[in-house]
Amino acid sequence: MKIYVDIIFLINLIYDYLILNSVNIVLRRRIKVKRILCGSFIGSISAFGIFYPLLNNIYLTLLLGIIMVLLTFGFKDIIYLKNNLLYFYLISVIFGGFLYLVNIKFNHHYNSSDAYNFQIMTNFIGIIILSPIIYFFYLYANKNNNVNHKNYYNLKFSLKNKIYDITAFYDTGNLIKDPYKGRPVILINEKLLYGDIKNKSPIYVPCNMINNHILLKCYKPNLLVVNNRVINNTLIGLWDKSNFYDGIDAIISGYIGDKIL
Repeated sequence: MKIYVDIIFLINLIYDYLILNSVNIVLRRRIKVKRILCGSFIGSISAFGIFYPLLNNIYLTLLLGIIMVLLTFGFKDIIYLKNNLLYFYLISVIFGGFLYLVNIKFNHHYNSSDAYNFQIMTNFIGIIILSPIIYFFYLYANKNNNVNHKNYYNLKFSLKNKIYDITAFYDTGNLIKDPYKGRPVILINEKLLYGDIKNKSPIYVPCNMINNHILLKCYKPNLLVVNNRVINNTLIGLWDKSNFYDGIDAIISGYIGDKIL
């Protein structure tokens, strides 16, 4: 059975580079490419575990990861090192799972003597093609998560002696305000309050939409708290549930940003 060490080494080098560069981008370390390549090269030593089983020891693998991180990012303080290692191992698990999936999907079983060689080549081709895709998908998902989820807040309010505890999104574009008393309006998924606002008279607030003008049904909550901060003099307005996504049930007004940020 032939073993193509150069191909296995190259596969390890590619994956180690993708992992280290992902850490570099996610944590905004601004490390130069040559340092990332040096760390990747050291990590690729694990490819020789085929000939030296001792290199496959879990403790040596962890030690090798620490060396890779230190060589790539250096040492500034314990917290800096801890964060680098944490993201390195987390991303390694994600990419390692993907590598295992590729190996399974491209693992063809033939009776010919070239079956193993064919498996290695198909794995290599699959990784070359799919690795950049999963790499950029991961970075895009992480960037999108950082942009959106940092504006997620816990919102609690009471209405008719009932307490609601929901997830809200802070949107600077929500500039709806009560023209009578200047109270900002927090938009609430109308489905959430369905049946709980019967016999309670609404306050109608005019709202200019892109294509039309509507009167928004609003109510004065007994108490409203955003991330443990009590917000006074606000209204909650009923909004179409189709405008909410990703577990969001409320849109916080841009007028109260200075009170919660």
